[in-house]
Amino acid sequence: MGPHPIKNPEDIKALQPQEKPYKVSAGRSLFLIVMPQGSMYWRMKYRLHGREKQLSIGVYPEVSLFQALEARDQARLLLKDGIDPVEAKRNARKDRIKPEKDKNTFRLELDRAGELTIETETRILRLTTPQTNALRSFLIASPAPKQPGRR
Repeated sequence: MGPHPIKNPEDIKALQPQEKPYKVSAGRSLFLIVMPQGSMYWRMKYRLHGREKQLSIGVYPEVSLFQALEARDQARLLLKDGIDPVEAKRNARKDRIKPEKDKNTFRLELDRAGELTIETETRILRLTTPQTNALRSFLIASPAPKQPGRR
């Protein structure tokens, strides 16, 4: 018999990786896949028009048990109206506002804890405090590049 169903966040913390991936139910077609390397993925199994499908909800701990349950409930509402949640998710991604092509998006943000966020047009990079300090030390120690026309 497999692990007990997930009823609270402590149940998730008790899960241990095994040699092969395994699933743990969180109720009403929501489950968590535990991978051998320890990563965990929320999924929801459903049927639409006679076909079995899966909705990817996210990665634990970025998506908490509460958030996964909410996403499952939202998907079930869509299914009730005959809408495929995977297609709805795909369409929502397409409809996101994209930055203007000629606008160079680059943003730096340093929070109070010393963590640095670097945002470009296509990526967001978050550095921990030690990583930020290492970058700062590197930049201070590196000579400034010579600019044309200056001696």
